[in-house]
Amino acid sequence: MNANHRDLISIGFTVAIVVLAGVIASRFLLPLAWAGIIAMASWPAYERVERWLGGQRTLASIVLTTVVSLVVMVPLVFLTIKAVQEASYFMSFLIDANAKGLSVPDVISSLPWGSDYLRDWWQTNLNHPGALAQFFNNGHAPTIKSFSGFAKTVGSQVVHRSVIFGFAIVCLFFFYRDGKQLTKQINTLGRYCLPERWDLYARDLPGAIKATVNGLVLVGIGAGLIMGICYAIVGVPFAVLLGAVTAVLAMIPFGAPVAFLFVACILLAQGSFWSAIIIVAIGACVMFVADHFIRPVIIGNATQLHFLAVLFGILGGVETLGLVGLFVGPVVMVLFSTLWKEPKYL
Repeated sequence: MNANHRDLISIGFTVAIVVLAGVIASRFLLPLAWAGIIAMASWPAYERVERWLGGQRTLASIVLTTVVSLVVMVPLVFLTIKAVQEASYFMSFLIDANAKGLSVPDVISSLPWGSDYLRDWWQTNLNHPGALAQFFNNGHAPTIKSFSGFAKTVGSQVVHRSVIFGFAIVCLFFFYRDGKQLTKQINTLGRYCLPERWDLYARDLPGAIKATVNGLVLVGIGAGLIMGICYAIVGVPFAVLLGAVTAVLAMIPFGAPVAFLFVACILLAQGSFWSAIIIVAIGACVMFVADHFIRPVIIGNATQLHFLAVLFGILGGVETLGLVGLFVGPVVMVLFSTLWKEPKYL
């Protein structure tokens, strides 16, 4: 057997091990990805905690993992409780509205144009018993049974996501504790495989992930908090739940308008025309500033990415990988941008 054959066998053996390991661990790739994103984004905080505890890596890992768990879990538990309460109220409202029909809001009559058409449409489609069932669900009226089925579906998803979160927290602890050694091993392997290029790519990744987390999560939470306060001030029902939904959608560019336009429709149905206008105006201003000034500055300046690259990375990542794609997408665009700047390798 000559040297070329031995090299091919060695490469095949290596690839087979990597593929098998990937297949076996495929169920855990999502929690690993979340743990890696959180670890890299919060690594400076971990290093400060480790120094404060005198270099005790295990204790520092326990402390910061606990802090991260509480920061995530406490708001989620609170929002879940509120969501269950408010969803039951909302379902009761739908059942009652379907049984009696929705009366035409007074605000429609006061519109400067189109009021006659809207009033006729409302009376035809929504102002009689069973109208909601026909309009939304092909004649199948919302019932307690349907709500129970929906609740079971949501409950199973909550359990599934909780398991993923639990594995992510376990992975996060080990990423904190063994992060320096793991980084050293990855860099050694990277420099062996890409001796001239590895440092160029690895240098930008931590900053890209941290900037993406700050630009998406923190800006989204801030926008959701502002809009949630506005919802409560103007008297929107389910303000806490709708504020949380707005925060999640605000992490995706152009996602928040879906939330505050829905809230505006609720206000219009209640007859609060000017409150609806105020919500739309405030929401548009908040998201215009967030999407066109704050987010590009936080992500674009830190990663040296063009706004379109940031936008394509976020939207394409979400469509391809789901929620984790929010953070993976911009990182991939950073790698592509780095490749673009070294034409001799294209």
